[in-house]
Amino acid sequence: MEVRGPRVEGRGSCLPPLLSFLFLLSSLGAPSSCLSAPLLWAPEPDQLFRVPEGWRSEGRVAPSHPLGLTFALRQRNRDRLEALVAELSSPRSTHYGKRPPPSRGGMVGLAVLGPGLA
Repeated sequence: MEVRGPRVEGRGSCLPPLLSFLFLLSSLGAPSSCLSAPLLWAPEPDQLFRVPEGWRSEGRVAPSHPLGLTFALRQRNRDRLEALVAELSSPRSTHYGKRPPPSRGGMVGLAVLGPGLA
């Protein structure tokens, strides 16, 4: 989370973001309870502050309302992944059935195919 603050003239640097935010709140006459409460929401730097053209705002979603999200990820090293699966699942392979302990579940096959898989 990043809150950009006003530039301090003549100093060549910006106030720390949180300090700038607190200064802004205090200058607007915000009650002290606002200053001690945690910041609940702030947009990420890449989020737009306006509704994109062709879209319409339906307002905020209730915190208790479940949201279904879909993420698209670019796949890298698919050929190495296929080789890894073949190494671990082929009965003729010396690495057949070898799996890391559950505590290292995300590291499957890194030792089998060597560095550079990730």
